[in-house]
Amino acid sequence: MKPFPLFYLLLLFCTYFEMSAQTKELPWYFSINVNAISLQGEALESGLNLGAPAFVIGRSLFENVSFGSQYALSRVDNFEQSFNYISLDGFLKFNLLNGVVVPYLIGGYGFSQFSNVLNRTSLFPSAKTSKTVFGGIGFNLYLNSNLALNVQVSYREMFENEDFDHVQSFVGLGYYFGSIDSDKDGVSDKKDACPTVAGLQKYDGCPDSDGDGISDHLDSCIDQAGPEENKGCPWPDSDGDGFVDPEDKCMDEAGPKENNGCPQLSKEIIHSLNEFGSRINFVADRYDIFGAKTRENLLKIK
Repeated sequence: MKPFPLFYLLLLFCTYFEMSAQTKELPWYFSINVNAISLQGEALESGLNLGAPAFVIGRSLFENVSFGSQYALSRVDNFEQSFNYISLDGFLKFNLLNGVVVPYLIGGYGFSQFSNVLNRTSLFPSAKTSKTVFGGIGFNLYLNSNLALNVQVSYREMFENEDFDHVQSFVGLGYYFGSIDSDKDGVSDKKDACPTVAGLQKYDGCPDSDGDGISDHLDSCIDQAGPEENKGCPWPDSDGDGFVDPEDKCMDEAGPKENNGCPQLSKEIIHSLNEFGSRINFVADRYDIFGAKTRENLLKIK
């Protein structure tokens, strides 16, 4: 393969996954469409009847599945008759792939109306309305992380008023917005260090189980409070004297806090140190032990 086409193939590949990741953070979408109606059945004029507008609003329910509502207006001609067309539906949509081009299946339930202009009494008169089920296919072509071209075709079956089954097609532009918060803690997944566990905003969406002020994802001991400098764990007390090691000057020997964690010297030891220590002499400005008597006194202290 030549280098030049390979470059564009790699660029498309990277854009595919980057855009797919971005759109996962935008659960809401709204689109404005032109819609076309084609009547189905015998002795019906089957040409396309263009109309506008058609509005769609939806939200991701979980990965690859969304729900929403759509509303469309159009004008439909059937030989010498003309109808004002209105539809209002709820739907579920399932994405088949993720990427720049996202094909999907859609299905739902709603209401449709073909009303003659002369006897139309209101925007959506119930006497002229028929319950409708529909299913179809479509795809989104993402132009960037927020905008996508939308194309959708669905077959609609009406159950009342002897109205027309029909094919409805949408072509329009969708806008994606909002943010996903999987654990409902008020911190979007994009900013949440613990997206599946509810936490606090000040801890980047993570909980603080032991109350030591360090979020669980940074705390090495989530069930025991401890300082930040020890990764949220309590300091050890190696000699068990109640004085933690960083503050204990004798961490391997038990001692009272007033003596900085070191054991107290007995009166006999203090008396010996005072008695014999005064007899130990050094040569001026040197640390050498000098003389037999000095060595004798050191041995007595030992």
